[in-house]
Amino acid sequence: MKICLGFYGFIRTNITHENVILFLNTLPANAIIDIYIYTPNMFNEFDSEIITQNAIIEYVNVFQNIPQIKNIFIKVYEYDPLIFILKSQEYNLPFKNAYNNIYPFRILSLHYSMSMLCSFIKGNSILYDTYIITRFDIFPSIKSFGNCIHVMVENIAYIWRTIPYESKDDAEDRIIIGSHNVIDAISNLYNNNIYNIYHTDPCHFISERIIGAYLKLFKDIVLMNQSNINIGLSPMLAVKYTNKFENKCNNLLKMYNIKYNNYHIEK
Repeated sequence: MKICLGFYGFIRTNITHENVILFLNTLPANAIIDIYIYTPNMFNEFDSEIITQNAIIEYVNVFQNIPQIKNIFIKVYEYDPLIFILKSQEYNLPFKNAYNNIYPFRILSLHYSMSMLCSFIKGNSILYDTYIITRFDIFPSIKSFGNCIHVMVENIAYIWRTIPYESKDDAEDRIIIGSHNVIDAISNLYNNNIYNIYHTDPCHFISERIIGAYLKLFKDIVLMNQSNINIGLSPMLAVKYTNKFENKCNNLLKMYNIKYNNYHIEK
């Protein structure tokens, strides 16, 4: 069984050999894996140090010399938060949603990385039985796929959000499992006009809600409940709600001298 395992977004966390073995134990015994990585040139979001492709190659050495893993494809891109801040302004979105303390520009950054990863996968023109896309900070928390890993028919996606709450409208943005048609759809997420519908109600500009609404546009894609998947929460989850994190985001506006209506930065 040929599996595509893709990683998007910042690396943020170290992957150990034990993490890799535990993950492999969640897959069918006959799984053969190709890994695709599409990541920014920073280890963490607010790092000042730029990391090179060679540094990424060294980092993912943990995947080397494991018989089930056949190929590793890597693409590192230059991260510039200004691109996503300006794009959120273009959609008339606030810098921060008061409703949930989420920053729309960060959602756009995440969706960009997801979309470009899927384009990267498509560009290799290799077909797989199953596609799994996730993040490095989620990878160590994957405990079980239940019966979700199998040879996918063309339009199946395991995507409904179930952790930390269940929703039939929102879709998980931490891990998606599906067929090649699902990867094809997600490759166009960032450039789709789905974002335009939120300018009148920016409080609902939530990553999971956007992905769910976007994939519902594809009438031939069947969205399956992820109830058989058991993953823990990333330790990074609580960080984005701290004052320290808010100060770092505010500093971006100061650095770029950007003003948002009705958004006031404490001196």
